[in-house]
Amino acid sequence: MIFQVGVTGFNHREWRGDFYPSVLGERDMLAYYANRFGAVEIETSFLRMPSLTTVDRWVYETPDNFRFSLQVPRRITHQKRLKDIAEPVQDLLKSIKRMGRKLGALKFQLPATLKANSERLKHLFNVIPATIPVAIEFNHASWFDDNHFDCLRNHNAALVLSDSNSSISTGQVAGGENAQSGADFRTADWTYRHMTRGVYDTSALQQLLSQSTCSTQSRGMLFFTHPRNGPHIASHFQQIVPKTRRVFR
Repeated sequence: MIFQVGVTGFNHREWRGDFYPSVLGERDMLAYYANRFGAVEIETSFLRMPSLTTVDRWVYETPDNFRFSLQVPRRITHQKRLKDIAEPVQDLLKSIKRMGRKLGALKFQLPATLKANSERLKHLFNVIPATIPVAIEFNHASWFDDNHFDCLRNHNAALVLSDSNSSISTGQVAGGENAQSGADFRTADWTYRHMTRGVYDTSALQQLLSQSTCSTQSRGMLFFTHPRNGPHIASHFQQIVPKTRRVFR
């Protein structure tokens, strides 16, 4: 497995004088970041998709092996709740077209109030081209069953795993008869993980490395989301990943 490690967001002003040099301008942040990490998760796209000019600049300022994960706009996930989304999905695809192979994933973060709906999940995969890598974050326990996992597997879509959900991090999802073991969470030949805590010691990161490794999976996208310590934890994790298995050398 090749690890594409990064942080949620890259243009945090509070990183100046800490991760970023204090004199670094905002327009230079992405290039600085991309020389240290292999991926970034863009969460501002949840509220507003970046302009074509911005996407072009992102592509120009990053190395060939750098990848972007974009959180899908709330219009699709929270307002339409995956229903009748053909038109907004087409608008989304137009916005990211010029990102090309630097698109690491489209992340669909479903609202906690959206219960399982197999038809809407199938509709999503009917309107998303098979060439687009999709990661889905279920936030209601009713989604966690074999039928929905199989749907993800059929489209090589990754289930987003997060340590903010203790049941997922321990490999068990509450749901009575629908409870699933951690092994069943592998729905694609790649993985997508969210690490939300502000402190991880070396032992915890080594355990994460061990948990994330699977010989049948080609790559793992792993993002540390803590707004203050994220870059430092991500750097620490990269140091324990063998050089042959990480994007950033």
